[in-house]
Amino acid sequence: MAEFLDVKGQDMAVRLLRNALQSHKISHAYMFVGETGTGKSLLADAFAKNLLCESGTGIACNNCKSCHQANSHNHPDIIYLHPEKEGYISVGDIRDNVNATISIKPYQGQYKVYIIAHAEWMSEGAQNALLKTMEEPPEYAVILLLTDNEEHFLPTIMSRVVTIPLVPVAYEEKIKAPEFIALKEKVMPYLIAGHDTELNAVEPIIQELSKDKIDCRKALEVFLLFYRDVLIYKSTRDESLVLLQDALFDIRKKADTIEYEGINNIIKEIETSRRRIEMSVKAEYVLADLYMTIKENDK
Repeated sequence: MAEFLDVKGQDMAVRLLRNALQSHKISHAYMFVGETGTGKSLLADAFAKNLLCESGTGIACNNCKSCHQANSHNHPDIIYLHPEKEGYISVGDIRDNVNATISIKPYQGQYKVYIIAHAEWMSEGAQNALLKTMEEPPEYAVILLLTDNEEHFLPTIMSRVVTIPLVPVAYEEKIKAPEFIALKEKVMPYLIAGHDTELNAVEPIIQELSKDKIDCRKALEVFLLFYRDVLIYKSTRDESLVLLQDALFDIRKKADTIEYEGINNIIKEIETSRRRIEMSVKAEYVLADLYMTIKENDK
C-alpha cells in the first residue's frame, strides 16, 4: 500500500489531505484530478490507509491490523470498483458495488472508503446512480473518484465533491517560460480584482483574450494555477508550496479575503469556463461570467 511519501511532486495535494486527516475534517467525496502518471491511485491508497489507521492520529502507524490489511490490499473497508467492462462503468456497476453495500457499516474502524479509478468511464446513468448515494451519504462513507478528465462529469456530481488537483511535474518548468510569465502579468489585474471592482475595469483584458481561443485557454490555465495556489496557501500557510512564487503577495491577500467554499466555487467555474470555450461559446461571455463568479465569492 502506498505512503504519502510515495506520491512525488504533489506536495499541495498531500498537504491538503494530511490537514483534513489531522483536523478530522473529512468530506464524503473527493475527486483526484490529474493526467496519467501524476499519482492519483497512490494518493487514494495512501489517504485510505491513513484514514483507517487504528491510531486515530491521521498518520498511518504501519503496525496496527488496519495498516497491515491496507498494505496487503486486503482491507474489508477499502472497496475498489472493478467494472465488468473495460472502459465503461455502468449503472449496474455502481448499484452493485457502491449503492448496495454503502449502507452496511464499516467492519472495523470509523470509515468505509470507496475508490473508483477511471471515474470518467461512468455513464450518465451511473453518475446519476452514484449521485443518489452522494446526496445523503452515511456519516462513515468516503468516496474517492480518480480521473484525468473532470469535464466528463455532471455538474451535480462536481458540486458534491472536494476537487484535489494533481499538477503535472512539467508545470515546474512551464511557469518559468517567458510566454507564461508575460501572460500571467497581463491577466493579474483580472485575478486580483476584489468584490468592489466593476466588470468594466477588466473589460480591456477580456476583449484582448477573446480575440484568440488559444490565448483564452492559456489564460484560464493561469487562473486555475492562481486559485490552486490560493487554496493551498490558505490551507497550509506554507509559502514554499506555492507554484506562482512571484504572485505570492496577491495569493496571500486573496487567501485572507476569501472562504474555502468561495475558492472551490471559483475553481469549478474556471473548469466550466474551459468546457464552454471548447464548445465554442463566445470567449467574452465566458470570461465575463467567470469574473462575476469571482466577484460574488470574494467577500
